[in-house]
Amino acid sequence: MNPSIFLNPMVCPNCAMPILANVDEVAWMCSQCQRGVLLNSDNGLSQIEIHFQQSSQDIEIGFPYWVTIANVTLNRETLRGNMTKEMLQFWQNPRTVFIPAFELEMEEMLIRAETLIKNPPALFAGEAINFKPVILSPWDLRVYIEFLVMQIEAERQDDLKQLTFELQLSDPVLWIFPG
Repeated sequence: MNPSIFLNPMVCPNCAMPILANVDEVAWMCSQCQRGVLLNSDNGLSQIEIHFQQSSQDIEIGFPYWVTIANVTLNRETLRGNMTKEMLQFWQNPRTVFIPAFELEMEEMLIRAETLIKNPPALFAGEAINFKPVILSPWDLRVYIEFLVMQIEAERQDDLKQLTFELQLSDPVLWIFPG
């Protein structure tokens, strides 16, 4: 007989402290040991590193972002105009991609991600702070990054007819940025 419901205990894999989780959340910081905890692909909990961006201000709440390195190889075909040189220049080196992991409308998420991929902040470790709920799973990042690449290329000032690309991503890391 197969059980229709299976409950996993939501306890920190490091110290066994119960994790206070809300619906849709996928990552937390344990309130006892301050370790990162992630709902993994097997619906269990595993430890992750959480990094906190240094801030010169006293911040009460931070904003979580998945940060990964993207290697993008593109081929584009245009009807007229040719921005291939600019495309190659932009994507020739690996790019650090920052995808908001907190609740945002898709349009706002892409605006923030595009701003940060074009002007990435320097990452300096700081003190732990509370942060907005993490609702975006690291396993969903590829789709968002593919959409981001398409958006960046569609904005070029030529008539894009077709775009194909290969995308390689490093393992994502959760960073918390000050508000």
